[in-house]
Amino acid sequence: MPTVLLVDTDSTNRAAYAAALTAVTDRVYTAPTFLLAKSALLEARPAVLVTQVRLSEFNGIHLALWGRGRLPSLRVVIVGQSDPNLETEARTSGFFYLRHSDEQAIVQATLEAIAREHPRRRWQRKQLPSSLAGQIDGTPALVLDVGYGGVRMQIQGPFHAEPDTRLPLNIPALGFDVETTCRWITSDESGSYSCGVSLADADVHAGSRWRALVDALPATL
Repeated sequence: MPTVLLVDTDSTNRAAYAAALTAVTDRVYTAPTFLLAKSALLEARPAVLVTQVRLSEFNGIHLALWGRGRLPSLRVVIVGQSDPNLETEARTSGFFYLRHSDEQAIVQATLEAIAREHPRRRWQRKQLPSSLAGQIDGTPALVLDVGYGGVRMQIQGPFHAEPDTRLPLNIPALGFDVETTCRWITSDESGSYSCGVSLADADVHAGSRWRALVDALPATL
């Protein structure tokens, strides 16, 4: 059976959910904070991430997007009170969103996530055989992969941006300038930063120039 990483700032809930999940999974790892969860994702490499949407000043959806960027097959269950904006963001990214945080609902959603052959994205990403040079908010960056909804970039730091902020993206080789929204950002020990941004629906509709550019780019075999 697959492993699960459970993230919850409430110790009582965390213990109860972990006990319930232990009965249906191979192993359950737990983390009480956003930062510890990031480390646990890299160390444990779980099949499923189950996280509260609100992690103190952080957001569980941003944690899930960060994790999916490093573990492409990661399944995700987001737990939180009803919020149309958060639910839309989670489901657009292919995550389960639970409005009820009882143990039975969490176990059922986790089992459904495990049963998925592949985690769903709104659109698939295309990894490029060679990086494209670009700029994000005026900072030089390399575009690593693209999709109809956005791009993932690497920046030779320093680079700082808050999730949900607007960032201009320029890719000279494609002759493309567009306003994007920062979805996640992280850094490693080497000082290299990675950033994922999304394009507005108005820029990615069927027949749009951006979709045509994505379709024309070669992908890694």
